[in-house]
Amino acid sequence: MTDSTGSVPLRIFMSYRREDTGWAAVSLFDRLAGHYGRDRIFKDVDSIDLGDDFVEAITTAVGSCHALLALIGKQWLTVTDQNGRRRLDNSGDFVRLEIEAALTRGVRVIPILVDGARMPHADQLPGSLAPLARRQALELNPNRFGSDFQRLLPVLVGFQNSAAGPDLGFYAARSYSLMRPPRTGRRMIRSAARSAAG
Repeated sequence: MTDSTGSVPLRIFMSYRREDTGWAAVSLFDRLAGHYGRDRIFKDVDSIDLGDDFVEAITTAVGSCHALLALIGKQWLTVTDQNGRRRLDNSGDFVRLEIEAALTRGVRVIPILVDGARMPHADQLPGSLAPLARRQALELNPNRFGSDFQRLLPVLVGFQNSAAGPDLGFYAARSYSLMRPPRTGRRMIRSAARSAAG
């Protein structure tokens, strides 16, 4: 379905960690949903059903969007799992899978730096995420949130007017709200990802 200008409905994937950039995710989702509708802002983990291949599901969902917004806070590089390992070093980590899928499938990745976080250097990232270090970032500060958000809008409008993007496939029939509470399935999938990574 297109709007009156002939452009396609924009689809945005938000990648974030609740413990790192929770406030920014809530605020950014509310603003984006106000512009484009809640069903056009996607995240994977609450959308994956038990029995789904989580790597395939993430790849499909990310590849169906025009842009991925990677929210990066001060703990983004260093946050660890229950075993004390850095999450980004786990090949089954959801944030890593999301960004890898976007980079692999040619989806535009826009880093969103939250609360004074800095862009990571390539040598601080797993090799598959190294290209992220070369992406131009947007700073998001709670004291100037409105003006920072206004800098993002023209970029997203450009995506909307330039390309239709892939078909949503099996995701098209579902509506995903960014801030839905975690489900048992999410915890089980995280556990499976850790086990798969060894």
